[in-house]
Amino acid sequence: MRQVKYSDDFLTLAARLCYIDHIPQQKVAQMLQVSQAKVSRLLSMARERGIVRIEVNAYEPRNYQLEESIKKKLGLKEVYVIKSIGCSNTGTEYFGSDIITQTLQPDFKVGIAGGRTIMQLAEGMLKSDLPQRLSFVQLMGNVGSIPQATDASEIGRKLAAATGSFMSLNTPVFVYDRELRDKLRRDPQIKQVVEYYHQMDVAFVGIGIPENSILSISNAVVKEDALRLREQGVVGEICGRFFDASGKECATDFKDRVLAVNLETLRKTPRSIAIVSDTDRSDAIKAAAAGGIINGLLINETAAKALITES
Repeated sequence: MRQVKYSDDFLTLAARLCYIDHIPQQKVAQMLQVSQAKVSRLLSMARERGIVRIEVNAYEPRNYQLEESIKKKLGLKEVYVIKSIGCSNTGTEYFGSDIITQTLQPDFKVGIAGGRTIMQLAEGMLKSDLPQRLSFVQLMGNVGSIPQATDASEIGRKLAAATGSFMSLNTPVFVYDRELRDKLRRDPQIKQVVEYYHQMDVAFVGIGIPENSILSISNAVVKEDALRLREQGVVGEICGRFFDASGKECATDFKDRVLAVNLETLRKTPRSIAIVSDTDRSDAIKAAAAGGIINGLLINETAAKALITES
């Protein structure tokens, strides 16, 4: 069957009738003496030949006003507030990951914690144009005996497979007692990881609260533990380390059993960025900022508004 070759003028007419004059395709088909299905094909051909060019205004995913407000209130060096899309955190994952990726440089040493928000960040980063030769290091031991997608070990390996290397902390985040923790700390492999923490250019961490975190979801911290932690003045948690309203680590039972980067090391890291998507973290974020545990924040607009309102 011979294929009809339509002139640019004919395609321009079809496009004009549909897009400029807003005439229904059924009516356009009658005017041009073609089928309605053919009208759709004509419009596609018009786009292919450059007769029709689609332009979309630039979308700004960040709320700069909120960013400046949070910087001023909390004294943070860098803040990224991603506009919320309905009730979804998709915008944070999609746009936030791209923004964060652009701040990385080749050969950077990057600390990675575990948790849902870090996992989502990593998934977005893998779709971005990551710099080469990044070195990732696991900031906290695994939460359970069965590896989960939210474990720092799994997140770090996926990132390293795409662009660099990965140094793992092959331990649980909480061990049985202090004696066992101290023995493990003396292990040469673990000592090597801990020493590497001091070389980090940037660390990405999540912020939890006793009742809601990767630790509570996995039952590493049960309801009774959460209540006791609150009684001990805990307002937040980073990498299994619980801290009070001033950002000081609390003297809890968990402190003697945790294997993870310590808060003082995060304070000395050039960029220690918290990734937050939940609205129940405001007090914990303020405490982490007050104590210098974090100096940066990536947060969605909904959570950012809650943070400002409660400040």
